[in-house]
Amino acid sequence: MTDEWVETTIRELERWAGRRDGETDVGGVRILLEIAADGLGLRGAGELTPERLDRLLLEEFPSMVAAGPDDVPSVLLAGRGLVDFLAESGAVGFEEAERLRERLADIEPEFADAMEAAEELEQESAAEMLDELMLADGVDPDDEAAVRRWSEEFSALSEEEQISRFSELMLPAEQAVVGPVRLAPPRELAARARDSGLTERLRGLAAWVAEREIPVPAEDGDLPKEHADAAAGELKPAVTSAGVTRLWHAAVAAGAVLAEDGRARPGPALAAFEQGDEEAVLVAWLAAFDAAVTLAHEPGDETFVSEVVRKDLPGLLIHLYERPEPVPAHELLDVLFAHIEETYEISDVATLETTGGHAFTLAMEDLADWGVVETDERDGHTLTPLGVWAVRELLLADGYRAPLVGDLAEASAAELLEGLVDHGEDTADEEIGLWLARREPADAAAELVAVMRDGTAGVRNLAAAVLHQAGPAAEPVVRRALEEPDTRPYAALWLHAHGDDEIELSPDEMMWIFTDTVAGLLESAEPQDAVTAALADAPPDADLEAMIAEMWRVDHPDTAEVLEVLGRHHPDRVVAKAARKSAFKARSRA
Repeated sequence: MTDEWVETTIRELERWAGRRDGETDVGGVRILLEIAADGLGLRGAGELTPERLDRLLLEEFPSMVAAGPDDVPSVLLAGRGLVDFLAESGAVGFEEAERLRERLADIEPEFADAMEAAEELEQESAAEMLDELMLADGVDPDDEAAVRRWSEEFSALSEEEQISRFSELMLPAEQAVVGPVRLAPPRELAARARDSGLTERLRGLAAWVAEREIPVPAEDGDLPKEHADAAAGELKPAVTSAGVTRLWHAAVAAGAVLAEDGRARPGPALAAFEQGDEEAVLVAWLAAFDAAVTLAHEPGDETFVSEVVRKDLPGLLIHLYERPEPVPAHELLDVLFAHIEETYEISDVATLETTGGHAFTLAMEDLADWGVVETDERDGHTLTPLGVWAVRELLLADGYRAPLVGDLAEASAAELLEGLVDHGEDTADEEIGLWLARREPADAAAELVAVMRDGTAGVRNLAAAVLHQAGPAAEPVVRRALEEPDTRPYAALWLHAHGDDEIELSPDEMMWIFTDTVAGLLESAEPQDAVTAALADAPPDADLEAMIAEMWRVDHPDTAEVLEVLGRHHPDRVVAKAARKSAFKARSRA
């Protein structure tokens, strides 16, 4: 394990420090070594070079340690102590030690800048998280009194309670991944954007602005209400006053209208829509769509429920994004109302259903008019190709992982296996087929075997599944994999499946594969689910009780853990008891 050499080095450094004059920051050195092991993948302190020192201090350390520019001198002091130890212990040569000392002497300004940038980013992130917590609690950021009350209440919480609130907020972000989609070609998307109702309305508003002198208050750039009311009565097709406000923000965001120096006039995006290249059209259209769909508040006579429905439009769009088939209106309404009731205090459910239902209908009509959503004859809603592209762009901007079918075709084997986690069975098979089609079978097999040899149980499971689809020309590479203990069982399975009747797995190898399968499933699934999935793949005639009773002998690092999970979650009490006994023997053997 990577931390074993760190502990060994620290023990030797402590003895070395005790024999020399002056203090050595052993704790600081430990932090540097742990980051070198985890962040740089070093397998010993002697592998430190000036180039790796740069990565350690300028990239890894600022991102992994909560510190600031004031800590730079103490960190560099610890670094110099580490270099002295490495030189005197012979872990690095004299010339390499001098190069490390020279780099430490020169790096302070860059290191201080990196630490300052990391500290600013951390402060910005903390401020953004506080804003998100306030919004989640229904606090309007523009209501200074409400913000002050919320801040006082949050500050009064214990440190543990504050950390818990942040953890609840961070968990969804860590899980922010959506299913893979296919995108239409840029030419088709640009044509749809040019012809969309949203673009038509932007042109109409810009033309209306060009015909009159409209003062725009400098403080917020909003269209004055009297002009919004006038536009609502004059624009074609007709739009409400609140709709004009939303359209105004979209036009300003896209550059179809410029609101500068207190006046409004048509903007350069109009030319992009007419004769711009594909990228220019899509950039302008996306900016307009983003502003239109995420505008938090519309002035006017709309009710609270109507405003909430508008705020929840991004959530409905994500729901549609993850459903390639049409989604009935009643299902979208159920999703919408469930989220509203969970987030806000709604005392009158009947009003929610009536007003909210009407607001939902109007919102879906807008999305259809903008070219984002289409509705079939059964009132089922789907995203248009332009809508799929636009929602994905907004998801990416918000930090989601939003894979595309075909994205992994040119990836390495390790990247392919990591990316397949985001795919369902249908698109995963397609992705594997595309990846294999780009490579000769022997080359694909060599990549996969290398990953299996160095990876975890979960990686081996998935790599073996991909390898199984490689063609017969992969045989020489697979046959060489028989020589490696962690790949031999899977190689034997492949060869037997491809016609080599002389290859048979021994009982020990069968137990090893079963152990590896369960261990791999445990990396991404709950124990009960992992056991259920492993049993579903077990041969129907397998004597699991007898096999599990002997599994303690399996030379696999996860044998004891797998047996303990089987002992807790196997549905057959007799087999579960055998697993618990075997787990005890495995622990004793270890």
